[in-house]
Amino acid sequence: MFVSKVYLSSVMITSLLIFATLSVSYQNKDVLLLGTTTSVDNSGVLDYIITGYHQKYPHTIVRVIAKGSGAAIQLARDGEVDAILTHDPVAESQFVSQGFGINYTRLFHNYFLLVGPKQGKIFQSILDAFSYLYEQGSKKSIQFISRGDSSGTHSRELEIWRSLNLTVDTRSGWYRESGSGMAATLRLAGQIGAYTFTDMATFIRMESITNLNLKVVYTGNESLLYNRYSYSIVSPSLHPGRNFHGASSFLSFLLSYLPMILNYRIDGKQVFFKEAN
Repeated sequence: MFVSKVYLSSVMITSLLIFATLSVSYQNKDVLLLGTTTSVDNSGVLDYIITGYHQKYPHTIVRVIAKGSGAAIQLARDGEVDAILTHDPVAESQFVSQGFGINYTRLFHNYFLLVGPKQGKIFQSILDAFSYLYEQGSKKSIQFISRGDSSGTHSRELEIWRSLNLTVDTRSGWYRESGSGMAATLRLAGQIGAYTFTDMATFIRMESITNLNLKVVYTGNESLLYNRYSYSIVSPSLHPGRNFHGASSFLSFLLSYLPMILNYRIDGKQVFFKEAN
């Protein structure tokens, strides 16, 4: 399967790395460069999707840059990818309304979770949970690990703090930023017995393959936890050198493949759900 993944920090990524000369095996093949989130990749669903796509389009190479949604959207703004699959509705809307993206399509959703140490308290609402964490954190009784990477998950976490009129600061000692993807953040939280905010698919996937030493302390379906994934194509008028045809083909495939994505299971659990477009 012709899939190339690139995992880079915001500092490390350069045009040279993205547009490096393709190997001999890539010759005479169409190349689609997809910017996406670490949660899509860490959940395993991205490999599942690309495997299906390659079976239908064996002569297309899908090269993936998996980063936080904010960084993926910035790559698209800069014309360094052909399309993006992200989960930050506010940033996506700005991206499209400002003319950087077209064919904005909502695909599927799941929910965010709050997870914490095995002995952690179970909460009745996400707002009560964050209020408690702030109170206990101020007393240095707990630690919280944030993604801290402008990802869709990080953006939603910050939105919850703001909804409570609470300001978090890494200088406080109890609130820390990993600056990493979701899988790495979960591993860190488990190692030090901290709480963290995560998408459900990555948490379930990680739990199925390793002992994170974490448990779900709150899960719900309120709007603050609604986690929608959407696809956008980079505007060909702004970046005519990008692979608009390949990006359009991939979108058509995603829409036709949705039943398979919704049937994707991790440890027997459904982790993506139908989006009402």
